[in-house]
Amino acid sequence: MSLDAKQASYHAIRYFLEMMPGIADSKDIRLEEIEFDKVGHSWLVTYSFPDPQESQDFGALTPFGGRRLAKVIRVDAEDGSFVALKQFVA
Repeated sequence: MSLDAKQASYHAIRYFLEMMPGIADSKDIRLEEIEFDKVGHSWLVTYSFPDPQESQDFGALTPFGGRRLAKVIRVDAEDGSFVALKQFVA
């Protein structure tokens, strides 16, 4: 049985927080995108978080908040196992 999007997101955030424990303390991790890759039979789940190197004070003054970074976690659609973690490049 294949995972649905909600299950894939659950597995992806677990891997993300385990692999990046410094980010786990952030109160502002956002699910940005979730996409099924038919060719790779996997889910691509994108999370963003505040840039830890940017000043909190400066980010609060901008109209859109501070700079954010994003990571894409690839999860196997069949069993939810970790496949890859990549930096999102806009």
